Amino acid sequence: MRNLVTYNIRYLQKERGFLSNPATSKDIYPILEQLFADLNSFSETSIRLDSFNSLELKIFPHYPDPPPVHVWDVPVPLINIKARVAPNWDLTMAKVINIFYMEYTTERSPGGAAY
Repeated sequence: MRNLVTYNIRYLQKERGFLSNPATSKDIYPILEQLFADLNSFSETSIRLDSFNSLELKIFPHYPDPPPVHVWDVPVPLINIKARVAPNWDLTMAKVINIFYMEYTTERSPGGAAY
């Protein structure tokens, strides 16, 4: 986040003299205050820097990786789903049915047993 803000401010300085121009240098403090307040309150901000430039930032939460999926986590159907397959079924569901019946894991495991 810090690098992104730094890049934008540096770009404004190179292109328009944003920090060195006395007319616009006084605007940096309200911009930084709004930046920190909006990011802390709403996790996003939209700040208009001048007539051509704006600063749009959003913070996305960092979630931990999900736990690994084991063979025994695969759902087991209580009815015969293969008998209910219709020609107009969802293609993904038609392909996943074999995994529900553990055919995929038993075909590829040594000795024909599930892992």
